[in-house]
Amino acid sequence: MNDKPVFEVAEHKRSFTVACPMCSHDRKKSNARSLTVHRDDDGWMRYKCHHPGCKWNAWQQRLDDFPKPQTKVDDLQPVMPVHAGEIIPIDYCGDTLYWYKDLNGNPLFANRRIQIGESKVYVPFVYTKEGFVTGKKAKWPTDFKGLFGAETLPRTKRAVIVEGEKAALAAKNIFPKSACVTWLGGANRGYNKVDWAFYFKDINSVLLWPDNDDAGKEVMNKISGLLPCKEIIIANVDHLPPKADLADCLTKEQINTAYKTGRKISTKITGVCSIEDIFQQILDSSKFRTTGFDIFDAHTKLPSSGLLVIEGRTKHYKTSLAIALTSKMIETGKESKVLFYNYEMKASKVFLKYIRTFNPTATEDDYQKHDGFKTVSSWINEDKLQIIDQSKQLTIKDITLACSKSEMKGGIIVIDYIQIVPMGGTFNQKSRQVMIKDLLDELRVAAHKNNILVIVLSQLTPDYANPHNDSPREAKDIHFSADLVLRVWNRDVGESHPTYNSLQKNCIVHTYLNREGESNVVFECTIEKGSKLDIRRRVKK
Repeated sequence: MNDKPVFEVAEHKRSFTVACPMCSHDRKKSNARSLTVHRDDDGWMRYKCHHPGCKWNAWQQRLDDFPKPQTKVDDLQPVMPVHAGEIIPIDYCGDTLYWYKDLNGNPLFANRRIQIGESKVYVPFVYTKEGFVTGKKAKWPTDFKGLFGAETLPRTKRAVIVEGEKAALAAKNIFPKSACVTWLGGANRGYNKVDWAFYFKDINSVLLWPDNDDAGKEVMNKISGLLPCKEIIIANVDHLPPKADLADCLTKEQINTAYKTGRKISTKITGVCSIEDIFQQILDSSKFRTTGFDIFDAHTKLPSSGLLVIEGRTKHYKTSLAIALTSKMIETGKESKVLFYNYEMKASKVFLKYIRTFNPTATEDDYQKHDGFKTVSSWINEDKLQIIDQSKQLTIKDITLACSKSEMKGGIIVIDYIQIVPMGGTFNQKSRQVMIKDLLDELRVAAHKNNILVIVLSQLTPDYANPHNDSPREAKDIHFSADLVLRVWNRDVGESHPTYNSLQKNCIVHTYLNREGESNVVFECTIEKGSKLDIRRRVKK
């Protein structure tokens, strides 16, 4: 321990600079403030003279002359950049300080690396209105979007991105003509806070050099998708020692191999369609599904993929229409895969409704005696018809996942009904109306991607004064997501409708909206026992 140094102490400052009493009297500039003093929370003062020939050019320490200053945390918020005239230390008590700077080279704050045996920890070393602060009360700058090595980016078109400041400094020696940068936080955090588009807007070519471990490779893959550059290469580090990086004294041969066998990343804008994609879309859009109901098919172009909404009031044959249509499509060989999600009833009731599309009088007591039983049972055994009922309580995520299964490609998915499907995941953070709109959009995208027709049943909120104004429950803009909307009306319920009252049959199917065919078309139908459908004629309006 050194004798108590003689220098003036600024009581209210956590760090300050003064003339060094050990060497200033022997120098031409006797009043030069070359001694930096830091007052830590542990009650010690640590100081170092930045004059190379001084006895105190290495870190010294002594007990503080004054009690530890009671500083509010708000007063210790980082100030960036560091005020001009402050001495910028390159280390602190033997710990390396990695200084983050802006594009002009002005120091902002430092990342202090503390080596503890074989491991290391990082703590902030920041400038505040009380001076430099490190340790428990030091706070990292909030909303920092910059990079270590940012000052190397101007006046070059090439850059190297590595993981960690030590590797960035080593990279600058290996690639002297390139900017060499890293982000604050390591492989598991921080990279997504950086404004990569801003800092790399003038960079054409980028080499991403991961640490040789899973986390390092994964984070570089993620960063590659955030860069606006023309040429992006991720170095192949598989031949290097585990966890090795550019700071590990690699040979020229190892470095060259990593670069030459690196993986080039496509820099095309994500989602841009090729001419082949466009040709396929034209081909797909010219295809339409048929139901086997000739009158309906003659006037209604059922999309090959997308979203079909069947909507109606409670007890107005929504489920019956969905079952009747899909039953006819399987029976006539139009479809070979129907997945039916029902959130209102058991699978057994859905099964019976399919049987009744053949034998309307079938009951729970005698259903096995009817021909429809053998037919529908064979559909289920052959996976042509799959039923998932309310007991499973699958979420919308489960349904969209089913859309991506290869076995469902080109098939039909029925959801009965949309307002009671469990949302799950991030949907629960939104209002119910927004959730329904979002999940319909997600279903529509998945359906088009995999050539699946999704039939969604939706409740209508009745307007008894003017039934024309019945509206989709909870989601007013549900129609914007749909490719085709069918409204169904059951006259047997006894409710009044000015357009449908004059029709003779008990069921009306109204093509309310059709993006690819005729809209506002009314079909007069009969449904026996709420199951067997017969579309009799189109009604001129």
